[in-house]
Amino acid sequence: MTTHQQLFDSVIKNYNGQYPTPVAQIAAELGITVASNNFNDQDKYGELSKSEAGKYTITYNSESDALRQRHTIAHEIGHFVLHEEYFKDHNAITDMKLHFRNGGYTESDLIQEEQANNFAIELLVPKNSVFTMLVEGKSIEEIADIFVVTESTVNLSIGWEVGLEW
Repeated sequence: MTTHQQLFDSVIKNYNGQYPTPVAQIAAELGITVASNNFNDQDKYGELSKSEAGKYTITYNSESDALRQRHTIAHEIGHFVLHEEYFKDHNAITDMKLHFRNGGYTESDLIQEEQANNFAIELLVPKNSVFTMLVEGKSIEEIADIFVVTESTVNLSIGWEVGLEW
């Protein structure tokens, strides 16, 4: 049986060097449906859910800006790839900034969230490409425009490479 990681590894090969990373297309190739919902809650970024039939859906907040939506889709793909075991006992991972701020996450949740964030940033802004562009003289702003991400996302990518943590 193919794991989510193996499936992702076979799909991502088709997108090496393609920017911006087509996260919705990658999700579709992984068999994940992508949908929007206003959630009636600005604090809810999105969620990855699994139906009883074993089908996965990423739902992102339609009220978020386009850059946040891209990050949310990439982040939820990270949960799909990295936390397959979690879905044996659970049917959803919901990402909420308010829940995070209020201490609603367990230590295990925080680890999963950090892993999914790291995955999302590497998917959206591959550090090797960032460093190549920096050497070529591109600014952080130009790189963010190329990858269709925020400047802070580019800075986080660079920070992780030099060993900084957030």
